[in-house]
Amino acid sequence: MIDDQRQGACPEPALSRPPRSRRAWAWSALALILLGVAVAWRLRDPAPDPPQVPLENIDPSVRAAVTEARLAVTQSPRSAAEWGRFGMVLFAHEFGDAARVALAQAALLDPEEPRWPYLQGRLLYRDPEQALPHLERAVALCHDRPPAPRLKLAETLLELGRLDDAERHFRQALAADPRHPRVHLGLGQLALAREQWPAAVEHLQGCAATPYARQKGFALLAAAYRRIPGRIHDAVRAAARAQQPPPDLSFDQLDDEFIQEVAQLGVGRNHRRAAARNLLTQGRPREAVPLLQSLARDYPDDTLTLVLLAEVLLRGEDWRGAASAAERALRRDPLAAQAHFYLGVARFELAQRQGTAVTAALEPLRRATELKPDHGYAFNYLGRALQRAGRTEEACSAFLNAVRCYPAFVDPHLHLADMWLDSGWATPAFIHLHHAFQVADRNDRRPAYGLARAWLHWSLCGLP
Repeated sequence: MIDDQRQGACPEPALSRPPRSRRAWAWSALALILLGVAVAWRLRDPAPDPPQVPLENIDPSVRAAVTEARLAVTQSPRSAAEWGRFGMVLFAHEFGDAARVALAQAALLDPEEPRWPYLQGRLLYRDPEQALPHLERAVALCHDRPPAPRLKLAETLLELGRLDDAERHFRQALAADPRHPRVHLGLGQLALAREQWPAAVEHLQGCAATPYARQKGFALLAAAYRRIPGRIHDAVRAAARAQQPPPDLSFDQLDDEFIQEVAQLGVGRNHRRAAARNLLTQGRPREAVPLLQSLARDYPDDTLTLVLLAEVLLRGEDWRGAASAAERALRRDPLAAQAHFYLGVARFELAQRQGTAVTAALEPLRRATELKPDHGYAFNYLGRALQRAGRTEEACSAFLNAVRCYPAFVDPHLHLADMWLDSGWATPAFIHLHHAFQVADRNDRRPAYGLARAWLHWSLCGLP
């Protein structure tokens, strides 16, 4: 009975389910479709292999940095950041052709990042026509933050003779920072190209007062002054100051964040030495000392590092340390003129402070002038040492040689004037004081004090 009821009852509707084999087939088909899409995408736009560079016989730390950056690209071939970092590492170590390839790929993967086209433009500095579109792209992306791309674009346009376009970009940079020395240098060059001499003087006077454009600014000022009636003395004074060391610092150190980022990726002794020199130019010699001491330990035969260490220690008035570093440099290279100079300076300053004879300073200072006959600073220190040793005629000759090397060097003119006044001769003292007054910085009051002393001598003793 029960069986009959079961047989006559309507069965419950069952859920419709595909067979297990059909579900598995569907999932497999979907996976194949996704895989095909991925393969098609990669085949459509494959990432290139990162460029190879010759790494034999180079600094091991450079080899490691380049190898590590390239490996990161191979592991993440579609990462703009890794391609860009690889390009910057190559840029930092002067693999320019390979760096351009890497940076071009970074720009392709991240077209909104301004640093990639800017660095491409910087690498093409020998070909301004090719650099121009990259710099224009960088400026369009970053405007004036940082200002370096626009300024580099303006300078490139000026180099190509497109004066109106260059002025437009310089003026925009001027509106963003009215006191920027690089802007005024560019506007001064622009005014010179248009033969607008007073305007050139106005812009160049400001930039020549900075360590970034002192030599170049004064050289251009001299050219502008020569074209203005009655300014020939100013032209002579500017030309003399343009020849006086030290050389101009790079504007890259001022506000070029992208180039500074490249520099920070540099390794090896050249970059470590450059980092120490940058600290020195920024007036931070104490911070540079441990960097150079570490570098000297890692590269014990590197004379240039020891010479720079001696210079840094002199700036910090560590005379004994400077003398030791210079002596170590000379044991490696007895012909290093700058090491002889720093050794002589350190011994002279020690003798000055201890009140002892300066005899030990004479030999290295004289050797520096023999190895480098245009070393005006060595001649000046040699003159001071000879004067203190009572060898007046030799001191006079050394100071005259210092003036011959650097006509705008104020110190030897003042020393010569003092020597003439001490000998009772006011007329030649006036001549040197006049030269010193012409070339000295306006804030340097020493020539004025010397002239006052000379006039007092003349009023009391006459003019022999």
